[in-house]
Amino acid sequence: MTAPSTATQRLLPGKAAVGFQQAAKSITVNGRAYTAVDGTVVDAPAQDVAILTANGWFLVGGSGCLGVGTTAQRPTSGIMQGSTYVDTTVGTIIVADGDGNWYNPVTGAAV
Repeated sequence: MTAPSTATQRLLPGKAAVGFQQAAKSITVNGRAYTAVDGTVVDAPAQDVAILTANGWFLVGGSGCLGVGTTAQRPTSGIMQGSTYVDTTVGTIIVADGDGNWYNPVTGAAV
């Protein structure tokens, strides 16, 4: 039997936006309690990430992050729902809906 990964990943609770659900304000995953505070990131062990993202949380960085740059440099094709991008023009992490639209996961507003 393989031991579960001890690596952690950073997540951000999301507000409801087109195509997304509101992050669960409080959730327990594998015996660990998580509480969503708008605009605050949470580090979670890798084995909890799939459940958290299924409940409205977004990965910050990692394989789901498409990079860092200005609004003009945002990726425009081949973007999957839930992909993130650090937009230095608006000064925040933004999340793609998969249809070419980007949202602020804290406010739910289109950016």
